Parts: sequence; structure tokens; C-alpha cells
Amino acid sequence: MTDELLEFLIEREMKQTGRPELLPNPLPMYDRDNSRLPDRIRVSFEDGSTAVYELRTDLPHPVIIENVKIIRKWKQGYVNQPERRRRKK
Repeated sequence: MTDELLEFLIEREMKQTGRPELLPNPLPMYDRDNSRLPDRIRVSFEDGSTAVYELRTDLPHPVIIENVKIIRKWKQGYVNQPERRRRKK
């Protein structure tokens, strides 16, 4: 598909659904200094409305975190250590 045809189809789709077009240059917002990707993006639309999109990271369920803590308490190292043999004099 050519770029012109693609732009035409996108424009026609936006007009049919009544969705406003995006304005250029969304505003990236970083929560931490060491963030590689923006944590939030603020996007403005041609009808004057704005929307903020947040990057969501999936975290493990709290029960799994609690189980990991319990298992770490059990860990003592290698349990089946052979007894040290002492040389008889």
C-alpha cells in the first residue's frame, strides 16, 4: 500500500467513527531519573481533550511474594554436608 492510500484510509476511518485525531508531540512524563521509557504519556486531541496513559508493569500476586519469603526463611544452605573426618593421633 502506498503512504497516500494508507493516510486516506486512516483519515476516512477517523471520520466514520467520530474519533478525534491526535495532535503531534505527546508529552512524556518520567517518575524516576533512571527510567528508560516514560512512565506516563499525556496526549492531546484536536477537539481539546487530553488523556494520560500509564505504563503498567505486571507484578506477581501477593500470595506468591509471601510464599517466596517463607521459602527463603527455610533455606539454610546445603543441608546434606558430610561430617568432617578428623585424623586420629
